[in-house]
Amino acid sequence: MVADGVTKLYAFPTSPLYSRTGTAAYYQSVRKALEASGANIPVVEINHWHRYPGIAEAISLRLRTALQWLSMENRSETTVLFTAHSQPGVPKVNNEFIQAFTELAEEVALRADCKKWMIAYRSAGPTPQKWLGPDVLAMIEKVAESGGKAVVVCDLLSLTENVEAIFDCRIHCRMKAEAWGLEFVSTEFLNDSADYMDALVELIHGRMEQSEERKS
Repeated sequence: MVADGVTKLYAFPTSPLYSRTGTAAYYQSVRKALEASGANIPVVEINHWHRYPGIAEAISLRLRTALQWLSMENRSETTVLFTAHSQPGVPKVNNEFIQAFTELAEEVALRADCKKWMIAYRSAGPTPQKWLGPDVLAMIEKVAESGGKAVVVCDLLSLTENVEAIFDCRIHCRMKAEAWGLEFVSTEFLNDSADYMDALVELIHGRMEQSEERKS
């Protein structure tokens, strides 16, 4: 891009939840690469898009569909577990991530008319390093112990498929749910679906226009 004469960069993280070890680290890599090239190109970060209406609506559509995959007799006793990759450290150093995660879960649940839901984390690293909790597998057990009949797992961090998310959300959670006698469904990933792509285009164009307006 430097060789091509680019004069401005827009950096867009494809995960809606801002984190120190994810989004912030990637932005740092961009800036280090620019410094190494000797280029003085401004970088506009497109952050905090987790509550953008088109994104929340696309996720809620997958959640509404997943709920309909459950048997009729279990739908009223279903708990939705919104999950995201855990972050290293204690809650107070991850406040921004936790707040965004909770706000997105609330927005999706509202749009899907979902009354019974909780947030949980997956993929935590090994001890003694502290990671955010509770763990989604432990929450599946909690649902069963409280008399629940079914769980729906909806990941809010990885909106596109990857091996880790598939194993965590679909395989490991299904095995845990079945072991505890729960009916199980996981929501579809957005991937390159038309509604998600349209929402991203609108979001990014809108943020670019706002950036230009502030400059002028």
